[in-house]
Amino acid sequence: MCTLTWRPSAERGYDLFFNRDELDTRTEECPPAVITTPGGRVIAPRDGPGGGTWLALNEQGVTLALLNCYPSRAQSVSGWDRPSPSRGGVCWTVAGARSAREAIERVKAGSWEAAKPFHLVALDAEARGEWRTWDGVQWSGGSAPLFLTSSSFASSEIESERARRWRTSAPVTVEAMEAFHWFYEPASGAASICMRRADARTRSVSHITVRTGLRSLKYWTVGEPGAKPSDGRVVEL
Repeated sequence: MCTLTWRPSAERGYDLFFNRDELDTRTEECPPAVITTPGGRVIAPRDGPGGGTWLALNEQGVTLALLNCYPSRAQSVSGWDRPSPSRGGVCWTVAGARSAREAIERVKAGSWEAAKPFHLVALDAEARGEWRTWDGVQWSGGSAPLFLTSSSFASSEIESERARRWRTSAPVTVEAMEAFHWFYEPASGAASICMRRADARTRSVSHITVRTGLRSLKYWTVGEPGAKPSDGRVVEL
């Protein structure tokens, strides 16, 4: 239950926005911090109890972002309830990766095929983007799309409506992308980009900026849907 958009920058690098949507029953997440791992330093927010993350940026300007995937029942029914490793550990593998392709290959070389389905987007400082999906059976993907979303609730309808809004708005500036990620319309509910439904909501909005000499993550905690706080927390490497 998340939405990702990104754009290459004319100044070399890229901007990436990410909305994390979660059930109300989940504990609050931890804001981003610089974390030292065996592979190097990364900036990442973290899931409260498990310490996993859905978004991580390393010193080389490589980002890994993870969205849960909800494949068809035919693909997912077998073993869906089996014990599996937390997907929250996937993005930590970005530490030390020098390119989007290397970040993806590191994940594929790991033991994550025992995890439940997920989408993975990798970007690097040259604005190269890779996208892979593990559907519980096989890997697929290609170049990273500029827009990607997922929803556990009415998946096809919600994802189609969000995609329609992306196509019709076509944000081309950082300011327009930010506004897109804060879009909320009560009548749209779960289909809003900054969403709210009876049992879930957008918990945070993140903006990663990579330029020559700059790696930063700006993070906003979401209170009321669509109501952006006056300022966010900025962490830099």
